[in-house]
Amino acid sequence: MSAPRAVLSLVVICAVIVLLSVLGLVWAVGAGLLYPQIQLDGLLLIMVCLMMGGIFSLMLLRVAQEYGWLPRRRSAVEAPAANPGNAAAEQKK
Repeated sequence: MSAPRAVLSLVVICAVIVLLSVLGLVWAVGAGLLYPQIQLDGLLLIMVCLMMGGIFSLMLLRVAQEYGWLPRRRSAVEAPAANPGNAAAEQKK
């Protein structure tokens, strides 16, 4: 399997799990598992959905950062090196 195809399959799997987690949260709230009284089943379902959604959302974020789909934040050390003319002007002040 080629690299772009492997990345695409990873993104699709993560997105499906996140979508199912969100649907599970909506269903649990809509079915009344938390209201009017908190039930253990509802609490466990909510916690599992939050955990799975969070883990796979972080995985999607990491893949997006790794493949350059999101802009990278520059650190304070990299900023002057990226614009050497500006760094020279700052030192003269």
